[in-house]
Amino acid sequence: MRVLAPLLALLCGVALVMGGHGLAMLAVSLRLDAAGHGALVVGLATTAYFAGLLGGALRVGDVIHRVGHARAFTAFAGGLAALTLVQGLVPVLGVWLVARALVGVCIAGLFLVIESWLQGRADPTTRGLVLGAYMAVYYLALGGGQLLLARLDLDGLVPFAVAALLVALGTVPVALTRTEAPEPAAERFMTPGQLVAAAPLGVAAAVVAGLVLGGFYGLGPVYAQEAGGSSEAASEFMGLAVMGGLLLQWPVGWLSDRFDRRLVLVALSWALVPVSLAVPALAGGGLWLPAGLAFGGTAATLYPLAVAHAADRVPHERWLGANATLVLVSGLGSAVGPTVLSLAMTAVGAWGLFLANALVAGGLGAFGLRQLAQRDSVLEQGEFVAAPRTLTLVTPLDPRIDEDQA
Repeated sequence: MRVLAPLLALLCGVALVMGGHGLAMLAVSLRLDAAGHGALVVGLATTAYFAGLLGGALRVGDVIHRVGHARAFTAFAGGLAALTLVQGLVPVLGVWLVARALVGVCIAGLFLVIESWLQGRADPTTRGLVLGAYMAVYYLALGGGQLLLARLDLDGLVPFAVAALLVALGTVPVALTRTEAPEPAAERFMTPGQLVAAAPLGVAAAVVAGLVLGGFYGLGPVYAQEAGGSSEAASEFMGLAVMGGLLLQWPVGWLSDRFDRRLVLVALSWALVPVSLAVPALAGGGLWLPAGLAFGGTAATLYPLAVAHAADRVPHERWLGANATLVLVSGLGSAVGPTVLSLAMTAVGAWGLFLANALVAGGLGAFGLRQLAQRDSVLEQGEFVAAPRTLTLVTPLDPRIDEDQA
């Protein structure tokens, strides 16, 4: 607890901001669907968000270097609160698409501030603990914000006003903290070709994780509302899926520390196939709890495993650049996922979302089996460190990275 005490203000700010962001994200998907725009438009709005997230991650580091972490956090959170209110005040599709892209830029900036701040305050012996606390706060806040929508009137300004209020409140503990923020570390980059040559399965898993989760977060509420017939069902399903992402991180990580991580990735990919196919049946029977927890937990563990697997096969001194590349390819998957998966929903119905996820996961599993047949050498299989699938170019809180490298 002494390690986390100086970071409590920042973690409280994260909880409030991500709670508001989770609430607004779900409200946007449901409002677009209720307006009769359909899955394709919802997918385009989600793609705009992830495109802004990806583009912002490449540029927002300059803001932090100019004004520092605390001011940058306040600026990005303020922009996020304002854009959230704009979406509630101006329910025009064109405005919403632009706003979703700008929201992505703000979220990229917040991720960069938060994770670089935590990275700078942790040392090699505490990074795992710090990241675990951050991950728990992230998932609990995101899921809690989505569950909150079930208790609000979806129509009108109310959900967006509450979301903006939470985001604005999140700036207060960060602005008042006495914990000194670190100097931003220099970025390094490893080309995608170099990373594919070193860890092809890690790159493939990162792309699939982005595609599956990006599509699910954007289109899952649409599916749940059609299957359950209410915004309350959608809120419950999405919140449970986010909670599942928290619950299964450590059991899967424990297995990956004791077996070849490629084997665990393949097993997880194949497990996602029946889980995806079972979601419509479970949801149809009103079993939202196992459906949300199983899918969210299985899908959310793909990216941390991809990160850990790539770290096993990349020289230690190049790991920071490799992580930046993994984040980018995952972000690309997140950007195209909503549009691609919305086409499946348009073609075969709402359950097409999970049919497409099953096909993609099966493809990853087949590719992983091919990689398992190649007994390439592992530089070092260190301990698994659970990581939320966020888009940022900042150093991950990996306990194998020492202070000089950061």
